[in-house]
Parts: sequence; structure tokens; C-alpha cells
Amino acid sequence: GEVYAGEEKRTVEGDAASLEYNPFQDIENHWAKEEILKAYHGGLFQGVTGTKFVPEGKMDRAMFVTVLYRFAGSPAVESLETAFTDVDTARYYGAAVAWAVEQGVTNGVSQTQFAPHQAISRQELVTMLYRLAGEPAVSGTITAPDAASVSTWATNAMTWAMNIGLVEGDENG
Repeated sequence: GEVYAGEEKRTVEGDAASLEYNPFQDIENHWAKEEILKAYHGGLFQGVTGTKFVPEGKMDRAMFVTVLYRFAGSPAVESLETAFTDVDTARYYGAAVAWAVEQGVTNGVSQTQFAPHQAISRQELVTMLYRLAGEPAVSGTITAPDAASVSTWATNAMTWAMNIGLVEGDENG
């Protein structure tokens, strides 16, 4: 459908997007420009500012859970309160964290800490996606040379992600 941001028209239909509007000065020559704009026009991401996306920046846990929340349609949550003492419910990520806890997408880094501004690791990111997908059955093992470094709590999620091609190793496997 069409979405309007100010006077600029954005058209997003499935995987096809008309990328007529690019507010971000720092992605003009970036290799992921088209994907960034699709995610932006699809409502999943916003910039760090109105004109900066910071494509090489690190994603923190609050940012990622907010993307998942937007992907789910930003549904209403029963309560913004969680057991996490480090989550400011008034911040942009407050409803997203509450939703993620309510849906079983995250347990935080401890019973009382979510660590919203901590950079998200690959295994944390994949585990949230796996839980959002309903924790599908997995078979096989992680074949990467550093498989032993995957935490026990993330093993099924990482196996699932590698099996479906969501993640792969780097140039060293």
C-alpha cells in the first residue's frame, strides 16, 4: 500500500518497493541501501535522526525488540510494567519490551535486567526470532567451527537459523 511521510509517497507491496524517498544522507552509496529503504518504508526501522541511518552502527537489544514489535504490527500490550528494573517504559522501546515479554520472545539477560542499550549478539537476536517463530522443531547440529561458543540456551535457535539459511558463518566458516 501507499504510506505518506510528509509530502513524500512511499509504495511498498510485498518484496517490491518503490524507493522514491530516501531521507538518509549516509546510505546513498551503501551496499545495503535498497534493503535499508525497504525496511524503512515498511515501517520496521527509523533513522537515528531524521537524516542519519548509521548503517554500520551496532544494534542494541532495545532497537531489535522494537523492530520485532513493529513487524508484529505494534499490538496493544496489557501492561507496560515488567520485572526489568532497567527498562524505562516511557522510552520508545517500552511497549516493545513489554510485548516481547508477554509473547515469550525475551526473558531478558536476567530476571530483573533487560539491558536495553547493550549491543545484541547474534545468538540473542536469533533466539528472539526463533521464539517469535514459535520455536519450531530442529534437527542436526551447528556446523560452524566455533559452534562450541554458542550458549546452551541458544543452541536450538542457532541450529534452526543455520538450517533455514537465516545465518551463516563468516569467511572462516
